[in-house]
Amino acid sequence: RTIVVGDIHGSIDGFNGFLVQTGYDHRRDSLILAGDLVAKGPRSLKVIDRAIEIGARCVRGNHDDKVIRWRGYLDSLTPSERKKPRTPYDLDRKSEHYDIARRLSTRQYDYLRSCPLILTVPRELSVHNIPIHVVHAGIDPRKNILHQKPWVLVNVRNLLEDGTPSRTRKTGQSWAKAFNELHSNTGRSRTSRDFLVVYGHDAGRSLNVKTWTIGLDSGCVYGRALSGYVIETGRIHTVPCPAH
Repeated sequence: RTIVVGDIHGSIDGFNGFLVQTGYDHRRDSLILAGDLVAKGPRSLKVIDRAIEIGARCVRGNHDDKVIRWRGYLDSLTPSERKKPRTPYDLDRKSEHYDIARRLSTRQYDYLRSCPLILTVPRELSVHNIPIHVVHAGIDPRKNILHQKPWVLVNVRNLLEDGTPSRTRKTGQSWAKAFNELHSNTGRSRTSRDFLVVYGHDAGRSLNVKTWTIGLDSGCVYGRALSGYVIETGRIHTVPCPAH
């Protein structure tokens, strides 16, 4: 099995519970983490260690990205500069991302920054015989999958009325809803251009299964559940997470 798993956010107990409840076996199964391994929950570094231990692949989430950028910045400083580093304009020194970045081992940092923005699973593995693109947040439905902007891939939730990708859910419509409407024509058969997008990021909409998209962030860090999608069968696993 190849299982895509939603946002873990430092919830090591929820992650381990998911592996047990789904009967995960690293000798025959493969795991893809849909981003945001870190932050919000209490055990971010333990989650990274567990992912490395079981050979999980991953894509970069918005929280992962902030930790990576903080660590990259800190590593660029001299020893004297690191004692009192200036804060880059787009980062927050008071945030947990700064603290996590400082505590990362080289091995943990290398793993986190190895996570690409898009991970593509070949059609041969898919129960629907179409490629599967795993991203953290979503895509811009107007653009080719190869021409997506990095900010969109790790941040988008909605599209504004003019089609502009946005982080907010307060205005516009879900990018996934727009993508499904654009991608679906009643009565047509699947074509070589079809693909499925599997993503996380949007705990507010929780598990969100549509024809051409599957949203897997079911709010594990909030004591709800951790969800996973099995590529070969189309089965969805949802396992309760403990509250922090």
